[in-house]
Amino acid sequence: MQNAPFVPEPQKANKSPRRAAISVERRKAGEGQNRYRPESATSSLKGAQGFIAARTGKEPSWLSDLRRQSMAMVEQYGLPTPRLERWKYTNLLGMEMLDLPLASKASASGGGAAGANITAVRSEDLPQSFSPLRAVFVDGFFAASLSTLPDGVRVCGSAAAHCESFAALWNNAPAEGFNDQMQWALNSVWAVDGFAIIVPKRMVIEQPIEVLYHSTGAYNTYTRTIVQVEEGASLNLIERHSSAHSGIGMMNAVTAIDVQANARLKHIRLQDNDAQGWMLASTHIRQARDSFYEAHSLSCGHEKLNRHQIWVQIQGQNSECYLNGAQLSSGAGQLETVILMNHEAPHCRSYQDYRHIAADESKAVFQGKVHVLNAAQKTEAFQMSRGLLLSPRAEVNTKPELEIYADDVKCSHGATTGQMDEDALFYMRSRGLDMASARSLLLTAFVMEAFAVLDGDERLGDVYGAMVRDWLDNVLERS
Repeated sequence: MQNAPFVPEPQKANKSPRRAAISVERRKAGEGQNRYRPESATSSLKGAQGFIAARTGKEPSWLSDLRRQSMAMVEQYGLPTPRLERWKYTNLLGMEMLDLPLASKASASGGGAAGANITAVRSEDLPQSFSPLRAVFVDGFFAASLSTLPDGVRVCGSAAAHCESFAALWNNAPAEGFNDQMQWALNSVWAVDGFAIIVPKRMVIEQPIEVLYHSTGAYNTYTRTIVQVEEGASLNLIERHSSAHSGIGMMNAVTAIDVQANARLKHIRLQDNDAQGWMLASTHIRQARDSFYEAHSLSCGHEKLNRHQIWVQIQGQNSECYLNGAQLSSGAGQLETVILMNHEAPHCRSYQDYRHIAADESKAVFQGKVHVLNAAQKTEAFQMSRGLLLSPRAEVNTKPELEIYADDVKCSHGATTGQMDEDALFYMRSRGLDMASARSLLLTAFVMEAFAVLDGDERLGDVYGAMVRDWLDNVLERS
């Protein structure tokens, strides 16, 4: 178990079930009014009917039905606007104006004029692997020749109708009550090549499995990854996004995670795209009793927008969930993390610790909400967000929330945003360091504190540290 380095004063619980019911009803009634733009569906669904018709009969019927249902949802609502609470800092208008081709098997296999040939992509063309076990996607399509996976782990693609429970796993969408699922629905419309890792009961995989999403061109790319860790099993997963181009593209990535009873999952997520594009990621985690999930996310963004929305449903008692992350934004980009931590069972613990550094004219956004249901007595939930501004034109927007309907809990949140400590800089310089080295050392320590738990994994700790230092070197050179 991790020890929280900072625990603010607990907030008083809301003890009124009637107030809770009224609040939920008002939220359900209000979030659909003027918070979406139905007209935006036109650009988002351009060509969708023909796409679905062409695939009907070539894929399982449940998948075609899901595409139609999802298309109807997007047609009805359109894309979210800043009037929706969890999108208040995000404007997708620029993305709607993009007229990019859909990444297809033709483009990914050399059939398109600007496409990359999967068979021509060599392992040396990809970022260095962190593990000998690797699943590689090129422009959203699984590249079997570049992938190596352990024996005993079942891997299924979207065309594998025979794969047990694949339909349920693919459609493992957040519950209706989460309201803002349009990006998930768009992924259900367009995603072609799905990928599932299913770790059987009581299997312990010692080496991590790396899933690499590699982009080679300016496309609209939709990916869906499913991870199921069955009862008593254990897995370390590395999710990495990289690019071999600096153009404008859009990626919509969905990850559905099912951690079953007494299972453990360690999830490493690295984002180091060079592309000046749009990244919309959605991750949904379900946890059963006695399960353990931890995630460590690092985004060194150059994109126009990089938004990661995380839903966690802790459904079984005695479960633990730890989310640590850092966002390093520069240029005119925006990095955003939105978390909804849903405590639905008693005797569970969650912990969130996020760091943000914003340089130039960039924005970093953190919205974290802890929702404790009435049944989730004895919950312990902590949340902390810290931000640093390296420029007077940069922004860090933080919005921590607690919504508590249980009366025997220990919950707290905190947030700080400011500039570098001049006294600390003076101290470092008085010890012989120049200004650039002093700033780099202090900023690296500020970020890496969130990943202190990686001390037990030297290689990953070194990777995180190297990515942070590379980003700082580029940013501090300009300031």
